[in-house]
Amino acid sequence: MKKNHDRKEAFTLVELLITIGIIVIIAGVAVPQIAGYLNRSKSARAKMDLSTISTAIKCFYTDWGRYPASLEDLLGTDTSLDAVNTSDNYTVAGLPGGINYLGVTIPADIFNQASSENTYKYLLFTGDQDYILWSIGPNKESEITEQTAALSDDAVTITTTEEFDDIYDSNCSVSVEIS
Repeated sequence: MKKNHDRKEAFTLVELLITIGIIVIIAGVAVPQIAGYLNRSKSARAKMDLSTISTAIKCFYTDWGRYPASLEDLLGTDTSLDAVNTSDNYTVAGLPGGINYLGVTIPADIFNQASSENTYKYLLFTGDQDYILWSIGPNKESEITEQTAALSDDAVTITTTEEFDDIYDSNCSVSVEIS
């Protein structure tokens, strides 16, 4: 009996298909987990940025006796009529204005990839004593607007009809009502 010495050792088609199937199953389990980790890390970054901006807002309040009309006022470069932090104004302590409370620029909202208006959102309520600062969150749509946020008795109530995932910071208590 003659042995076939010309046959090469290789994987069969069945073995290759089983291997590819196992790789697809592993990838199907891993990809959603990775996406979840990314959203959690972005949420943590947004919370850190909001905390930094909120601290800058509180420092602004200490220096000027009021909260900024806009986030740009924290940079000392705002030229609008509402701006108080300008080089020709002086703080309550007599220091010259134009102070940059953030050190550089307003951080971009990690969830908002738009080419313009991608900074965190800020709303100063009537009376200039209460504010809310927020990120649009993982769904990339802002549920907090001037129409959905209402101030009463030093508490902000946000009323929305959608799932709420905005990340916020405020100097007063905040409640969310989903109707």
